[in-house]
Parts: sequence; structure tokens; C-alpha cells
Amino acid sequence: MNATRAIDLRSLSSAPSDGAPIPAHSVGARLLHAVPDAGMGTGPGLEPAAEPDCRAMPDTDPDVLTGQLDALLPGPDLAALADEVDLRSCRDETVVALAAAAARLQAWASSVEIRATRTLVDRAGRWRGVRPFDAPPQKDTVPADRMAAVEVAAALGLSSRAAQGRVALALELDRAPATKEALRRGQVPLYTARTVLEQVRPLDDDKAAAVEAKVMERYAARPHADVARALKRAVVAADPSAAEKRRKRGVEDRTLEHYSLDDGMASATMTGPAEDVHRFWEYATAAAIAGKGPGDGRTLAQCRFDVLADLGAVALAHDTTRPDLLCHPGAAPGASAEEAAGPGAPARRLAKAMAVARPIPLSPPVIRATLPLNLPLPR
Repeated sequence: MNATRAIDLRSLSSAPSDGAPIPAHSVGARLLHAVPDAGMGTGPGLEPAAEPDCRAMPDTDPDVLTGQLDALLPGPDLAALADEVDLRSCRDETVVALAAAAARLQAWASSVEIRATRTLVDRAGRWRGVRPFDAPPQKDTVPADRMAAVEVAAALGLSSRAAQGRVALALELDRAPATKEALRRGQVPLYTARTVLEQVRPLDDDKAAAVEAKVMERYAARPHADVARALKRAVVAADPSAAEKRRKRGVEDRTLEHYSLDDGMASATMTGPAEDVHRFWEYATAAAIAGKGPGDGRTLAQCRFDVLADLGAVALAHDTTRPDLLCHPGAAPGASAEEAAGPGAPARRLAKAMAVARPIPLSPPVIRATLPLNLPLPR
């Protein structure tokens, strides 16, 4: 094994086996100068260790290695040092430090990509037939952010949508300079940077920059959950109406989405006001518990699924898809103002219409039970 590849500080002070001196600019040489005197020579005549082994070194050597991994800012130097660690022989503390260093390097690499993407947008705005991304529409031109997304998609093998998302992220981070710097220094991962942008989005640029700078100053190296909670508090303090703005936007963006999975499976995701989702969940749970009898080996989660699957099957079988039963509150013909505006109005109308139908047969396995469709819904 090349003695300069594994982190053995004794071998880093000597010459490689071919007799060539260690370059003065190498990571090993820089690390050597930072090591306290441990009685090791530095001349090129010393023989390198035949098999580097951190466990056989003096206690200070692996401690210094671990300290270097912890202390270096993410960048080429840290990447080179991490690449030289011999995981087969180094101490446990060094393995932990290496994992942490790799996480910081990931954040740093993301910041490099973001800076490059942002620069590409600016440069693309100077190409013929391309206008700056923030310029008003012009005839026979395309915006620079779209052109940059085309280049990113081709270079990285991404879909157009994925590339546009990366370009949008690079542009939006202009509103959060402290977060961008924390990402460069490896203090926050990319998903935390995304959370920052989502939380400050309702604020104007000045308030957004002030909020994220305040949070990053105190919480940059803290867990993601701590950063998210601090952001929510800071956003509300900066603009008390921001939370209500986000809630209204969330109501407008309510959705039920369907995804196809492998092996004949599929998934559905319901996103909307918390009270509506909670009401739906409580109904599915109550129905699942009511239909689960002795000897039924299904889990509660499986019973919930069976309740909803059978509800859909029976609803379709009995033609309960009429607009007056399933439409959004307020659009139902003949509905009172209280019914139309109240929460869960479509569900109550659906329950009333299906109360005369047959009971819902819960899907297999051991025991089949029935659940009346006029089960009271939470109000």
C-alpha cells in the first residue's frame, strides 16, 4: 500500500517508496506541520511504514487526524484528506469524523452547483436570442433561466422539470444569503436550505433576508427540526399575517394525488387543511376498528385501507358520483348556506345518500364484517 494514501502521520513525514519527496503543497505536508512534535523525524531518509495502522500510532496522531477532519472547512483540502483515510485500520472516532466530514462536503458540493447554476443564468442572459431571466418578455427570445435549465438537463441527464427546479432553487437562494453561506461552509444540508426558502417565501426580500440571517446565526449547526421551528417563530414575529397567508395558500393548493408503483401497487396522497385530513383519518380509523373482529389477523393500517377501498367500490356501484353529492362546499344545488359552508359538507351529503345503500363489506381475509354506511361522521 502506498504510505501516502492512508493517514499514517509517521509515513506522511517520510518519502514515498520511490524516493520522491512529498510535495510541499500536499495535504499530508500541511497536516504534518500542524502536528505537535511526537518524537518523529522529518527527513526524507526515514523509511515509510509498511502497513499504516492508526491503532498502532501514538494517541496524539489519530486524535490530530480526527481534529483535522472536524476542523477543516469543506472544500478540496477536506475532500483530499478524507480520501486518504484508511477505514480498515483507523480508530472509531476517525470513522465518525469522516462521516461528518462527508456530510459537510455534500453541502459544500451543493453550494458549488448552485453558484455555477446561478452564474450560468446570468451568462445565458447575454446569449443571442436569450433575455435576462428578470427582463420583461420580448419577441423571439427565451428567458435565461429556461435556457440554463436546458443546459443543466443536458449536462446532468435530468428531466426538464428537474433541471428547472435546480435553476429555480439557485435563483431563490438570492433571497437568503446567510443560508447560502451556511451551505457553503457545510453547516446546513441542502434540504434545510430548501426549508428556509419555503418558510420565508411569504415575506418580502428585506424581511426574508433578516429572518434567515437571524436564524442561521444561532441555529446553523443545529438539527433540521430545530431550524424549522426557529424559522416558524421568526417568520410569525416578522410578519404575523405570514402564517395566515401560508394557510390560505395551502387551502388553495389542496389536492389528492395518485401515484403508480411497481408490482401492481399504487399510492394516494391527500394534502389539505389539517382539520379535513384529521376528520378523514378519524373516520377511517373508527370504521376499521368497528369492522375488525376476533380472529382477524389484519393490522389496523390494513383495515383502514380496506375500509377506504370498499367505500370507493360501493360508492361507484351505487352511482354516488353525482355533482350534488360530491362537489366542493358551496357548489351543491339546493344546499343551505350552513351546509354549503360547513366543514365536511360533501362527506355528510355523501353519507346521507349512501345511508340507504347496502352495508360496506370489509375486504378479506379471515372474517368478513359489515359496516353500515350511515356511521356518524365526526363533525
